[in-house]
Amino acid sequence: MITAESPVFALGATVNAVPVDLDRAPLPAPAWPLTAGNHFRFGFDTETFAARRSGGARYWTAYGRPARRHEGFVRELTRAVEAIAAAHGPIAIGGNGGPVGLAAAALARRLGADAVIARVEFDDHPEPALPAPLPVLPVRTSFAAFEDFAVDFARRAGCGDAWVALAALAVTRIDRPLLADHGEIRLVNNGVDERLGVPVAPPAVTLVDNEAFTAVDRWMLAQGRGGVAQLLRWSPELIAAQLDSAPYRTWLAATHAPGGAARVAWTNRAARLALWRQGFPEIAFAADSRTACRDARLVIGLKRLSRRMRRAAPGCGSQHHTPLHRLAERLAIAIEPAWLAPARLYGDVARMPLRRAAAGGAP
Repeated sequence: MITAESPVFALGATVNAVPVDLDRAPLPAPAWPLTAGNHFRFGFDTETFAARRSGGARYWTAYGRPARRHEGFVRELTRAVEAIAAAHGPIAIGGNGGPVGLAAAALARRLGADAVIARVEFDDHPEPALPAPLPVLPVRTSFAAFEDFAVDFARRAGCGDAWVALAALAVTRIDRPLLADHGEIRLVNNGVDERLGVPVAPPAVTLVDNEAFTAVDRWMLAQGRGGVAQLLRWSPELIAAQLDSAPYRTWLAATHAPGGAARVAWTNRAARLALWRQGFPEIAFAADSRTACRDARLVIGLKRLSRRMRRAAPGCGSQHHTPLHRLAERLAIAIEPAWLAPARLYGDVARMPLRRAAAGGAP
């Protein structure tokens, strides 16, 4: 039973919810694991694994607790791919150039899993052949047809990101469960103005979950299709391994150092990329699918499409921020004293006054 005092709502705060006009039916409960034991949960107000059903609904996410000490990023990611392949049998891995898909494909090959790479290919925007360690299953379409699909996806799943819509199209068009090529663990320093690139307050680091990030999860549920849209959230141990890695801890140390906010990036993007390159030195990683795309016209087209999607689903971009110190405690990660400063400075995140839910629970 979810209540206002449940751990789901004890972790963070929701921001940026604005009115929208969407008519959505309830989503079915997961018939397969979205993550290990469905430990990673999301929803709106008191509903778990739900779609937005009102403009005022508050988006939330929650993370489970680890059952053991993590064994490092590569080992935990290998465990994840191995478990997913064992649960689903034949799988497809998103292959539009992002690091999640590239690493998952490399691991699937090492494990001998029955896996293919699902790559969206546009007839009017040909991309170079993909150097892939697995067979490629092309999902061919025209850009105009994809635009129509993406706008409908935006309205139904609540997403204003055309790059996320690529994964949703693959879910719709392929017969195998999909491991989506997105969903990295994004930390932000809220003490830095990202537009100006200058510190405006003492460091306050949070893990940010955007409503759009779980749109593929909602799409899988609505379509009745198996798959994993949040590979890097597969288990609490895998999340802990990322937060406890050398690149992440180096970024966090610099961020919390005296004057650190003035000289480090406002997100952990460089740390994420460093972690991929450290764990898989044989792979030439781009930061994400956007930077991996070599067709400048396609990038521009997808940016324009994202604007169309946001107009089709206005307001579907709420964020849930989990304070770093609270997440570290939940994942049993050793925390530096400086990381506790934001809690003392900014206070505790207020609980939301919520009605008692009819079903669902927190790990």
